[in-house]
Amino acid sequence: YLNEPGYAQLVRTVDLKKKFTNNDSVYVDENAFKYLWKVNLNEECIVLPNIGANIGEVYYVEPSELPQDNNVLGPNAILLKTDEDTYFVFTSLNNGNFQKQLFENVGSSGQPKFNKTELKAIQLYMPQIKEQERIGQYFRNLDNLITLHQRKLDHLQDLKKALLQSMFV
Repeated sequence: YLNEPGYAQLVRTVDLKKKFTNNDSVYVDENAFKYLWKVNLNEECIVLPNIGANIGEVYYVEPSELPQDNNVLGPNAILLKTDEDTYFVFTSLNNGNFQKQLFENVGSSGQPKFNKTELKAIQLYMPQIKEQERIGQYFRNLDNLITLHQRKLDHLQDLKKALLQSMFV
């Protein structure tokens, strides 16, 4: 692992959670990148933390939104690539039914964890691909709308804070 920018970024779940705003990025050289080819984030995919407090979180990864051209997934996470509509699967993994089944399979040790075999045992309802695409697009649009409104709310809260400070100066 490298602390300075290298050939590729090692994407950890903390990076995804904080949307790459943390200042402690980890990088790998070209040899490590080639060694980790199975967890290359070069196409849209889903990342599930499988060890620790972040179990149950689900991250949709769009390669064009990653900070580097070359990216590989870090440890303690499972990478899902699917032939189905990826955003539909992402939305399905965020629903209560999947979450309930996941936590039924999580080990009850001090450090909660699950593995790929336990993940494969969870069943999801999968409609025809055209329906998946329509549902996936609907939720993508809805998530984008929520993000836009959140940005507007953040801007208005900053404005309110600035106006309050200028009132009491």
